[in-house]
Amino acid sequence: MTREQLLISGAIGILIYIVMDQIEGFIALPMREVSSQISSFILNALSIKTLRTGTILATDNFTFDVVPACSGSTTLRVLLTLGAVWCGIHPQLTLPRRILCGLLVIPIALFANGVRVAALVGLGDVLLKPVDGVPHALIGLFGFALAMSSLYLLTELLATQDARAAERFPFKLLLLGVAMLVLCTPVLIWMVNTWVTGPLELAGLLFVGAAAGFIIYFSRRERDSSPGGWGACLFFGLSIMAFGRATLLDVRTVEASFLLLSGFCLLWLFKGFRFALCAAPLLLLVELAFPTVSTNLSRLVSRAAGMERPVLGLITRCVLAAGLIGVSWLLFARRPASVGSARTLTPALLNTVIFLAAAGVLFQTHFNSRAAGFDQEGQLHLSYVQGDWVGIDTGISDVALEQIGRDRIISRRYVNKDQTVDLIVTTTGADRRRAHPPEWCMTGVGWTVESRELTRKRLQNQDVPMTRMIFRRAADELEFYYWFSDGERQYATHNEMMREDLVRRLKGIRTNWMLLRIIAPKDNRYLDGFMSGLEPSVARLVVNKAA
Repeated sequence: MTREQLLISGAIGILIYIVMDQIEGFIALPMREVSSQISSFILNALSIKTLRTGTILATDNFTFDVVPACSGSTTLRVLLTLGAVWCGIHPQLTLPRRILCGLLVIPIALFANGVRVAALVGLGDVLLKPVDGVPHALIGLFGFALAMSSLYLLTELLATQDARAAERFPFKLLLLGVAMLVLCTPVLIWMVNTWVTGPLELAGLLFVGAAAGFIIYFSRRERDSSPGGWGACLFFGLSIMAFGRATLLDVRTVEASFLLLSGFCLLWLFKGFRFALCAAPLLLLVELAFPTVSTNLSRLVSRAAGMERPVLGLITRCVLAAGLIGVSWLLFARRPASVGSARTLTPALLNTVIFLAAAGVLFQTHFNSRAAGFDQEGQLHLSYVQGDWVGIDTGISDVALEQIGRDRIISRRYVNKDQTVDLIVTTTGADRRRAHPPEWCMTGVGWTVESRELTRKRLQNQDVPMTRMIFRRAADELEFYYWFSDGERQYATHNEMMREDLVRRLKGIRTNWMLLRIIAPKDNRYLDGFMSGLEPSVARLVVNKAA
């Protein structure tokens, strides 16, 4: 670096700062919208449902407005100034690369500000209020540090002098770590949302911390390693593919389990298969922190003890956690010491693993961000009068309300003199777990399936495919019809709906399915007349459109 380079770079930086300060009023509003779009994309990519209307971001719990102070114009002005100086004095950049780095400062600053806004919205969604004070300032510092670090890595990447493999290794590890962190973020958000609900659930945080701490301890204690080969890389790729499949199904427990499997493969890859086997009990310890696992275990223990005591589940989990830590400790103690110096991975293996992790990130981001554009919530509207039939709301069990949601279910009995028909409509809210086969509910309360067939019934001016079932309980028999609808198309079976939903999800589209059920005494003579007056989708779903 010469004195002339320093003077020229400093002069360009000062000029950029003055110009940006003068035009800030003109670019503030467009930058607010860009920051809103980026933050909405990031939040939805991390499975935090966010609807954007202009500069207003609405989550499930709160609504935020990206005010002018959060437009990112200050970050852009400062980063452009510092970027001009840094790119100008960097000794290993040619003039074209200096100009390229200077231009790339703009998307870096915009993305960093989008991350900052996303962090503010995500934290505010948890706190149910806007973030201000020290947390707001710390998140701002984090965003600026992210921008500066990205600029530094960019200049190092474009430097003309080829770095040695040993110098590139930490950079590649950083890329792999960032990719795995992005993959884990939706699962971590799911777990943290449960941990903050009560003091007993905070044990999950302790389990995860203990598992991570012991793995790091054993990893540092045993510096000699025998890295895995292409077998570990293959299993890592399979676990990432399975994780993608679980993402399509929206089953967080399965997603988290395959992420743990990918963690096992990474331990195998970097420290050897025996090390990974010894650490496997610690990975199982993380399983105890999953909300569904802890809830089911608490229920199981409470039932076995004959009393509803959540603390019994916590005690059981602590005992299991201690046992898993003890088993892992014994395995490491009995593990033969490594002989020879430590070896590192081949560049081809490491590059392949980074590529697989990056592919998983791209798929997850594509699916979550595009699929978030669907109409997530809506209101069911079903007339109480259907021709000569008058509807009366019927009771809904607490279990159904908890699993489906009060706003996603209509249970109504229609009466015409001494004739009755039950009509039940539920929506999934794009969560396919709410769209299980309806016979599960019937068999769960004592009914048995006598027969099942596919049929078509006339509803107003359209023939609708349906599944017809006959249920028996003691001397009673019921005639049961059901089908799925997206408001336009109808599907007769649960499997047909699931196949269609999977195809749509692969395209980045989620569907808020309606499950429609009509129930009446068997062999009645009025059911066809009642159904002929219904619309094909029966109920009308009114939704809010995202911007």
